[in-house]
Amino acid sequence: LSVSTDPEAEAVLLAELLSKEIAAWPGDARLVIDDYQALSMSRACERFIGTLVRESPLRLLITSRKRPSWAGSRLRLYGELFEITRIELAMTNSEAREVLAAVIGDEQRTQLAKLCRGWPAVLGLAARLGDTSPPRNALLPGLYDYFAEELYQNASPDLQRFLCQISAAPCLTRDLLERIAGAEALELTVAAEQSGFFFSAGAAEEFSLHPLLRDFLEH
Repeated sequence: LSVSTDPEAEAVLLAELLSKEIAAWPGDARLVIDDYQALSMSRACERFIGTLVRESPLRLLITSRKRPSWAGSRLRLYGELFEITRIELAMTNSEAREVLAAVIGDEQRTQLAKLCRGWPAVLGLAARLGDTSPPRNALLPGLYDYFAEELYQNASPDLQRFLCQISAAPCLTRDLLERIAGAEALELTVAAEQSGFFFSAGAAEEFSLHPLLRDFLEH
């Protein structure tokens, strides 16, 4: 697709050709794509994968910070798509304490478990750091690099500016987000959620920014 003169049109043709080969795959075969969000920046790539899903019996497993454009409500309604979100992936407090138990004392374990809020990657980093004091300060340098490289640099300039603005707000409501971003509030809010920066806080009109991400954005 990268050398095609008309990648969006040829994406469909190439996917249809490949789907005929996939039809002969064993029934238990899987195609696995990690970091799918890198592909989602290209409309041609999205059309290619979406066509494969539609035209073949492909069993696809992806990990992504952004939902594919072809993964709509119809697929979920008909049971053709199963999604595991950040909510399901987050560790409970007891699971977090178990991860930290081998290397961190009781007091710091409770403090870190509360700070990490079930985020597996952050808990993994905390476990590798061992029994440091204070644990929050030991976490931040590595986390800032991770947030910058994996999350922030993949955001659009508009989303980056929006995130820095909302990090200064003590609480995030839909009304406040609209006052900050105006007509673009809904689009930026959806992009921020899909990128993993914040999530619904229970009430339909309220959102929560992870405290470690707030630290990073304020920094």
